[in-house]
Amino acid sequence: MGIQIIGEEVPVRYDAALVFDRKGAYIFRKIEVKTETQIKNPSNWALVVNGKLHNLEARYAISMKQSLNGKDFYICNEKADEKELFFPSARIFIPHYVQINKALRRESAAYDASGNILTERKLQTYANRLNHNCHIWLNDKFKKGDGEFGLDIISAVGFSNGKIIMAREPLEGCLEKECWADLESVNRQGLPTKKSPIKGYEPGKSVYFSRPEGNYVARFIAYSDRADLSCGRGPTYSDARLGVFLCAKISEEK
Repeated sequence: MGIQIIGEEVPVRYDAALVFDRKGAYIFRKIEVKTETQIKNPSNWALVVNGKLHNLEARYAISMKQSLNGKDFYICNEKADEKELFFPSARIFIPHYVQINKALRRESAAYDASGNILTERKLQTYANRLNHNCHIWLNDKFKKGDGEFGLDIISAVGFSNGKIIMAREPLEGCLEKECWADLESVNRQGLPTKKSPIKGYEPGKSVYFSRPEGNYVARFIAYSDRADLSCGRGPTYSDARLGVFLCAKISEEK
C-alpha cells in the first residue's frame, strides 16, 4: 500500500483571483473603476492591466467585443471619435493581449470595467476571441520620418477634451524581416524586437510579424491556428471581417 497524499482544501471565491509567480502567490479582489467616457455594459469591457504582479495598474478599458466591422482605418477613427472613444495602438493592445493569456495561466489578474474579476468562463471566451477569432485595426500609421527604416509612427494614445490624442515619434527598432516574433520582446511602441524561440504560434507568446512600411497602418489578425501582427495595409483598405476593439480612458478621480 502506498503513502497517502492529501491536498488542503481552499475555499473557492468567485470575487477574487489567486495568481502566481516565482516569488509567491497574490490575491486580487474587486476594485473601484470609473471611465472618463461613460460606457454601456462595463462588464463587457476589460481593463488593460500592466505592471508586475505586486504593483499592477490600469489606464484604459477595452471592449471585449469587436465592432465597426467593414470600415476603413479613417472611418473607424471617425466613428470612435463620435462616441468619445478610441481604438488602441499596438503599444496598448499587444501588452494587453499578452496579459490576458497570462491571466489564463493564472500568472496575472483580469478585470472587467466594473472592477470585478473576470469569471473563468468570460476570461476563456475573451481569450479565445483574441487568440483565434479577431481581425482588427491597430491605431498606428507609419510615415516617412527619422526613425527605424526612415519612418515615424503616429499612434492613438487616448481621448481627451473631445478628440482622439495622437502622438508622432520616430519608429523604434523592431524586426526587419517577416518571422515568428517573441511578444516578450516588444519595444515601447508594442512592436517586437526579437525572433521567437517558438517556431510557430503559441497564443500570447508568439505572433507572425511583418515590419512597418511607409503610408501603411497596423493590424492584428488571429485565426484558428496563427496570429499576425501586420504593418502592410493601406488605411483605405476595408474587409467585412475587419473592425476594432474600442477603448476608453480610466478616470484617475477618486
